[in-house]
Formats: sequence, structure tokens, C-alpha cells
Amino acid sequence: MSALTKIAVVLLVVASLLLSAGVVVFVNKVEQFKGTADAATAQLTKERSGHTETKAQLQSVNAEYLAATTAANNRLDALKQESASKDAAILEVKAQLAKLDQDKKGVEVAMGNMTKVQEGLQGQLAAAQAQVTDLRKIRDQLVDERHSLNVQLTDALRKYVDERASDKDVYATPSEYIRDLIRRDMQDRAVALNVLEGIEDLRHGRFSDKTILDFKDRD
Repeated sequence: MSALTKIAVVLLVVASLLLSAGVVVFVNKVEQFKGTADAATAQLTKERSGHTETKAQLQSVNAEYLAATTAANNRLDALKQESASKDAAILEVKAQLAKLDQDKKGVEVAMGNMTKVQEGLQGQLAAAQAQVTDLRKIRDQLVDERHSLNVQLTDALRKYVDERASDKDVYATPSEYIRDLIRRDMQDRAVALNVLEGIEDLRHGRFSDKTILDFKDRD
């Protein structure tokens, strides 16, 4: 073998080795690139999934926000209506308070007038009571004058009456003693009249089984 042939063989072997090494390197690079591509694809898929989930969460948040906004608007409208109703009720209460205040003033005026009338009536009543008291005094005087009797007694009779009236167990006053004498005289006169009536009945033949005590009891 010549030197050139040996060199060519060596170069061919070296080229084969270099080609083999290049193929190995290429295969390794391809596998590495494939792994990187797979990882990138997996990451992209994961990111897309996360994006989809985020989008769904965003839509859910938007829906909740829209629902909350709608509820808040509805609540605001209800509060406005309630406020308007309360304002109307407050106006009505104010009107009623104003009317009550006017009625109170009217009642106070009426009470003032009634107080004046009451004072006038009390004055009239006091005057009327004074007049009644005076009339009662006049009536008592008239009754006393009608039932009183002035009797003129001698000194001896007056002394005897005073002695009888001094006995407190029997008569308290001379007037009581005189009244007792008059009652006894009335009883005695009634008995005498009954006796005379009986005698008259005997003269005319009219008899009765009653006694004189029965006639006395009858009177």
C-alpha cells in the first residue's frame, strides 16, 4: 500500500468517525430539540388551560359583578322608593303635628275661656251661697217667730217655772216645762171629751163594750 493510500484510508476513517460523531450529535440535538419542543408544547397546553381557567374565572367574576351591580341598583331603587315613601310620611306627620298644634292652641284658648267662666260661676256660686245662707237665717227667724209664744208671768209663776226647769233630770229649760204642761192639758182635755161623749151616748141609749182606755188609746 502506498503512503497516499494509507493517508486516504486514514482520512476516510477520520471522515467516517467525524460523520458518525456528527450523526450522534445530530441525533442528540434532535432528541434534545424534541424534548424541548414537547416541554414547550406541554407548557403551552398548560398555559392555554390556565388561560381558559382564568378566562372562566374572569367570566364568573364578571357575572358576579354584574349580578352584584344589578342587586345594588335594585336595592338603590328600593331605597329611593322607601325614602320617597318616608318623606311623604314625614310630610303627613308634620301636617298632623301642625294640626295638633293648632288644636292645642284652640284647646288652650277654650280652657282659658272655661277658666274665666268657671271663676265667674264660682263667684256667682259664692254669692248664691251667701244669699242662701241669708235666706236660711231669715227662714229660721220666721219659723222661730211663728212657733214662739210670748207669755207674761207674774213673779211668783216665773219663780216656780224656773224652779221646775232647774231640775235637770225632768226639764232642761223653761220652754220644755211649758210644752209638757200643754201636752198634759191636751191629754186631759181629750179624756174629758171622751167622757162627755160617753155620757151623751148613755143618754141616747148607745152602748159599747169598749172602755175609756180604748178611747184614750184611740186618740
